[in-house]
Amino acid sequence: MKIQYITQTNATDIHNWSGLNYFIAQSLKSQNIELSYIDSLKKNYPVDLVLKKIYTEYIRKQKFSLQVDKRVLSYFANQVHSQIEPNTDIIFSPSTIPLAYLETNKPKVFYVDALYDNLVGFYDTCTNISEQTYVSACEMEQAALSSSALAFFSSDWAAENAIKNYKVDAAKVKVIPFGANITENRTLVDIQNILDYKTYDTCNLLFIGVDWKRKGGDVAIELTRKLNESGIKSILHVVGSEKLPYNILPEYVINHGFISKSNAQGIKKLNDLFASSHFFVLPTKADCSPLVLCEAGSYGLPSLTTAVGGIPTIIRNDINGFASLTDKYIENSLEKINFYFGNKSAYNDLAKSSFNEFESRLNWRVAGQTMHKFLKEL
Repeated sequence: MKIQYITQTNATDIHNWSGLNYFIAQSLKSQNIELSYIDSLKKNYPVDLVLKKIYTEYIRKQKFSLQVDKRVLSYFANQVHSQIEPNTDIIFSPSTIPLAYLETNKPKVFYVDALYDNLVGFYDTCTNISEQTYVSACEMEQAALSSSALAFFSSDWAAENAIKNYKVDAAKVKVIPFGANITENRTLVDIQNILDYKTYDTCNLLFIGVDWKRKGGDVAIELTRKLNESGIKSILHVVGSEKLPYNILPEYVINHGFISKSNAQGIKKLNDLFASSHFFVLPTKADCSPLVLCEAGSYGLPSLTTAVGGIPTIIRNDINGFASLTDKYIENSLEKINFYFGNKSAYNDLAKSSFNEFESRLNWRVAGQTMHKFLKEL
């Protein structure tokens, strides 16, 4: 099988889109699929469109996207079309953008965590959208869905939206959870060693997130405060931002700042934090498929998060953590920590089942195998 892999940016850059472009490509390669790249697509924005963006954003105070306009999308599609190799079997992209208006007799397949209308009113960055942008974006998604042979989504939430809101054959919509963007290959023996070295004098909570407000950093601090007040000595370890929105941090919060995975020192520090923590906490207000939940599972670290977006596809309650309603997050998390932190045997079982969820569902090896199974049927 020969696949041409289409991305707007450099497909081999592990830092693009949280590494997803890179890891999705590697998961396909792991199935002995021959992959060639059409990437780093050039942009061409018509002058009248740029002027419309300026007017809409500065005068009407509404958000306006250039890249969902049909002329821009057609420019992307033409670049792709000119580079398709005759012996290609499938055109594949981790985005609908370069495929939406691509005309080809080759089967098209895309793999995403959401469609545009999933995000409108869900993320703060996708509120107050201009009507032209919204209509163009929905037309783009409709064109991609209608003309593709398969549509892979990382969650039931995103897949159900595609089936409900677009005229699409449900048979070609498939749910394949994203994997953890890691290179280590831990085993159950490694997880047992991690558990053997954990101490239980203090409950260590780990929070990772650059967008402090959206990811619910303030809620994570409040949870830690209430744990300490209840008699469970707890520390919240924060990763993601050098500066938090507090003049003075509580003594039970340690800010480790931004830790890069691009060097051995950063990788070791993150490994140590994941291994020494008892729970990963992510009281996020809006998320599609946060990869860090899969990554936590690779350490046997249970997650306490919210049941928003595609998270219920990743977290199964009392199997690899717990996903609460946002307004019940602190209450439910206190209950879960009280039970599991006070019962080492139950905690170890939860940790091992968290790793099993990663090993059986939430990794790129399984994602690659699942994609290959469906691609072979085309």
